[in-house]
Amino acid sequence: MRHIHKPANAVGPYCLQQKFDQGTPLDPTKAWQNLGSDCKHSLREYHLTPEQYCLCAYSEVNLNTFGCHIEHIKPKSRYPECTFDYHNLIASAFDSDELQKHSKADRFGGHFKCGDKSEQDKYEPNLFLSPLEVNCLRFFSYEPNGYVKPHPKREQSEQARAQYTIDALNLNAPYLVEERRRIIEEMLPIIDELLDDTEALRHFAEVDLCVTNGKLQPFHSTRLQQFGTLGLQVMQEPNCF
Repeated sequence: MRHIHKPANAVGPYCLQQKFDQGTPLDPTKAWQNLGSDCKHSLREYHLTPEQYCLCAYSEVNLNTFGCHIEHIKPKSRYPECTFDYHNLIASAFDSDELQKHSKADRFGGHFKCGDKSEQDKYEPNLFLSPLEVNCLRFFSYEPNGYVKPHPKREQSEQARAQYTIDALNLNAPYLVEERRRIIEEMLPIIDELLDDTEALRHFAEVDLCVTNGKLQPFHSTRLQQFGTLGLQVMQEPNCF
């Protein structure tokens, strides 16, 4: 999970701001359903997707892989005041058509977190790690076998938050594990081969980690971890983002 920066004064499209300014809806589900499709399209395509560099906020798959939906980090059923709050909205994997093609065990992200009313308790605000938290990346470790685990160097309470979030979002769904494993297996031999060529290794890191045509490579955090300190240095370069 990588940090998503939302400027403090960001409000999204005007149509969303209008709804937010009207106050807390009495029926948040119905109010959200009644938000126009044009408004949702604008929010998704011209605000959330570019803000996230075309990656799912939770899983980091490319948003075009399974389509996407607009996700409420804080479920609107429990936090109706956040229904139209731009800072509570992200783009998460699976549109409605793609969702029906996958069994519950194969789903991940927002639809897994709060897929139906019986699952609303999967969001516990004191445990859940949001991609809007600046240091969210440091809570996770991406293993060579493709699994994501709590980072072993974090405190026990932080590891508990990481594990809770992994489980709540099903971040070890089979597809995600297989893709992360494949990426790591492809990257490590290249990195090993370039260890004696600092310039070439840095170039490889730049290509793999920096924005190209407004997009980041899928599973960006997995890729970043493979480069270690070099990856963090490249990310600080002014032309990387």
